[in-house]
Amino acid sequence: MQASQNTKRSTLKDIASRVGVSPRAVSSALNGTGRVSPATQEKIRRVAKELNYRPNTAARGLVQNRSYLLGALFPYANVSFFNDIISGIEEKCNEFEYDMLLGNANLLDEKDERPALMRMINRGVDGILCAPDYREIELFRSLESQGIPTVQVMTRIEQSSLPFIGVDNTRGGYLATRHLMELGHEKIGFLKSNRLHYSEIEDRYAGYMKALIQSGIRLDIDEYSQACDQTIQGGYEATRELLKRRPDITAIVSPTDYAAIGSIRACLETGRQIPETISVIGYDDLSIAGNQIVYPLTTVAQPKREIGLQAFDMLKIRMGGGDCENRILEPRLVIRQTTASPG
Repeated sequence: MQASQNTKRSTLKDIASRVGVSPRAVSSALNGTGRVSPATQEKIRRVAKELNYRPNTAARGLVQNRSYLLGALFPYANVSFFNDIISGIEEKCNEFEYDMLLGNANLLDEKDERPALMRMINRGVDGILCAPDYREIELFRSLESQGIPTVQVMTRIEQSSLPFIGVDNTRGGYLATRHLMELGHEKIGFLKSNRLHYSEIEDRYAGYMKALIQSGIRLDIDEYSQACDQTIQGGYEATRELLKRRPDITAIVSPTDYAAIGSIRACLETGRQIPETISVIGYDDLSIAGNQIVYPLTTVAQPKREIGLQAFDMLKIRMGGGDCENRILEPRLVIRQTTASPG
């Protein structure tokens, strides 16, 4: 019987010997810590790849008193927007040899986050990335008091001192409305949220109002806005009500892509043409927005993957004992085929 091929696992010492540095320098380079020049760091990473080096996470965790497990709590199962954010986080987890414990939060259900958060805490995660629910303020205060590094992503509890990363939603709402105004629209409706404390939608509405005020357009806001669930069905029902009340509307700002798709359906059913007689603009730039066969949606894009990448970086700083400032990223306008000058 032939002897099995030598499959000895590569070590830090093996890499150090090849590169000509100390094992500690190799560890620092692979973990992104310490003072190692970029050129040496690149050489270490290249040699580690050549030797098929795989760190012993369990042993490393024991030495450093870490689990190398992160908690990520997002409404990913029912809001596809967060999938790209999670993808960005996972990319960083792979780079730094972390595992991710996912928890799903349904933003429509009260106190839905507690079981998932408690599971993460009980598993000894090194840190948590989450889109917190304002109704769970006491729970997140307890995370602060326990010293568990946590970063708020996209949604935040204003009373919390936990660091936050998100998008300038006021700017996004402004960009959407200005785009319609530059096309010549003045009678512009808005689909508000019927949820309390939905700060992202409120900020987008503030951007809509800012654009109207700056342009000197005077509208009876109660007449030109309609609250709804930010879903396809919610956008559909709200648009039918809005157009029934104000048939002079020539454009609609929807603060989510889902509601915008429902709004387009309502416009078509009431005899309007997209975009010849009415324009609709969404927000988020979900994959469903650009992949509409007949009406690819004009929308405001959020840098979802970049948010995930930077959220991980912020949490890594916090896990290392450092402080980090809030980060607000810029949205951008994506013009497709649902907006045009009024006919």
